[in-house]
Order: sequence, then structure tokens, then C-alpha cells
Amino acid sequence: MKHLMNCGIALLVVGVLGLMSSSAQAQSKAGQIAFGIDGGGTKYYGNYTDNQFGLGGDAFIRWNIFDWLSLHAAYNGGMLNYKATATSIANENNLFGANSLGSAGVLGTINHTRVGGWDLMASYNVFADQTFVPYFIAGLEALNFEPNDAGDNNLKGNATGAYSKNVIGGVGGVGFEMY
Repeated sequence: MKHLMNCGIALLVVGVLGLMSSSAQAQSKAGQIAFGIDGGGTKYYGNYTDNQFGLGGDAFIRWNIFDWLSLHAAYNGGMLNYKATATSIANENNLFGANSLGSAGVLGTINHTRVGGWDLMASYNVFADQTFVPYFIAGLEALNFEPNDAGDNNLKGNATGAYSKNVIGGVGGVGFEMY
């Protein structure tokens, strides 16, 4: 109960301080450069879809060309995790031959794929002159991935070069900044 009361007092103080500011200036100003890092979750959907989640993050730099338009460059990295299931083992064996997974093909084994990519994107900053700035973002990504088994060994399809580990893809999203 005491913890909830302390949180309530902190929210009240933040609210009063927010009301005391009498003017707002454009937060997303032309010519500004910003940089930072962020983190989030990853989830794989495809032949190996299951209930596993992983972690990922970005390091980015943004240049506001105009108040309403920004150019972003970023590097992102993360780990996709997936569990060997009867369906995923059958899919892999159909693609790369019987027992192509080796130790990764044991039911219940948690395998992973490292992903990393360079992004070049543009964003439209909707309310550039407010303290809450929602944006729409889109661009291109050069993505590299490395599928491995639970022991960090290349999967056989990967080790034999059966598919490209470098791809170009599209990036899209929505977000917001709050100043």
C-alpha cells in the first residue's frame, strides 16, 4: 500500500510540473541530429513457428531534414529462437534431406538464428510542433542472418550454402517520441 501511495505522489508531482510549463516549442526541428539505442522483442514466423521469443535492439542516428521529415540510419541485431517440433523437423528434412538438422532436430531443442542489419529509413513526423510526436517510418534494410543449432553449430542447410544469408528487405512501422 505504501508503494502505491509513493507512486501516486510521484505522478501528482509530475502532473503539476507539466501544468506549470506555459509554452511548447517544436520538438522535431529541422537540422537537429539525434542518436540513441533501443531494445525490444523478436519473434520468428515461418517453417519453424512456435512459442519462442528472443531479444533484439538498435543503435540509430536521425537527422531532421525538415520539422516533419527525418532521415534515419540504424544497425539492428537480435536473436530469433525456435523449438524443434515434429513439423519443423519434417520441413527441414524436406528441404535439405533426411537428418539434415543433426542435434538441432531433437524434439524440444531450442535453436537460434542471429540476425543483424543496416537500415536506411525516412519518417513523417505527424505533430512536429508538439511534445508528443507520432511518426510513420519506412525504408530498406540489408539483413544478414546465421541459423545455428542449440550448440551454436551451423545448420547443415546453412553450412552447405543452400540459401543466401544476405537479403534486402523493406522496413515499416509507426512510433512516437515524447519530449
